[in-house]
Amino acid sequence: MDIFHVFRLLGGLAMFLFGMDTMSKSLQKQAGGKLQKILGAFTGNPLKGFLLGMAVTAAIEAQLVETFLLLAVNHQSLIATKASRVVRAAEGRTVLEFGSRRAQLQPAASGWKGSSVNSGSGRTRETLMQ
Repeated sequence: MDIFHVFRLLGGLAMFLFGMDTMSKSLQKQAGGKLQKILGAFTGNPLKGFLLGMAVTAAIEAQLVETFLLLAVNHQSLIATKASRVVRAAEGRTVLEFGSRRAQLQPAASGWKGSSVNSGSGRTRETLMQ
């Protein structure tokens, strides 16, 4: 790690903190005292606060799982539709697919290969280095 990586890290951290501060000030300006009253009503005692925290955490965790599933499905669909367009454009000629060379890990490359073959690619090769 050289000095430029350190500067990039510090710059990114500064931008993140600036964004959080700006968002916090804007939220306080918009909500004013109403937000404090609402949060006070929901977190008046420790049990209410605990239950609210559990509900918010469950919602966030569900969104993380949903994001992962959508990314997995959309990525495979993207590969399949791209391969299908290439096969159609080839007009009957054999299509060789080497797209898995862009994949970062073995599971991603295997998924790429499967989606391409299922969409009509004649041959495919995984060109991953260990």
